[in-house]
Amino acid sequence: MSRSVERKRSERRKSDRTRTNLLPVRFRAGSVQGRGQVLDLGEDGLFVRTRSIPDHGEDVQISFSTPDGHRMSLDGMIWRTEQNGPRPGFGVRLLGACEEYLHFVKQIHAQRR
Repeated sequence: MSRSVERKRSERRKSDRTRTNLLPVRFRAGSVQGRGQVLDLGEDGLFVRTRSIPDHGEDVQISFSTPDGHRMSLDGMIWRTEQNGPRPGFGVRLLGACEEYLHFVKQIHAQRR
C-alpha cells in the first residue's frame, strides 16, 4: 500500500474521532484494573487517559455510563500506549462495537459540529 493511501486512511480515522468531555470509565486488562477518562472516541476505538496502563496487545473490557444514564460495556484490544507526556493512557481497538455504542458516537459527533 502506498504511503499516500495509508496517510489518507489515517487522516480519515482521526477525523472520525471526537474528543469527549472526559467521560469516566472503568477497565480491566489482564491483571490491570483501573479507572480513567475517555479523551476521544470513534466507531472503531477510543483513547483512555489513565496512569494504570495495560500492556500493548492485551484484551480489555471497558465500561461506562453515557451522560443520559445508559450503561455500556465494550471489548477491545490495547492498540497503543502512551506512558509519558501530559496525557498518559492507552488506545483501544474495539472488537465488534454494539449498535448502542455506535449510536452514542454518532450523537457525540453531531453535537460537536
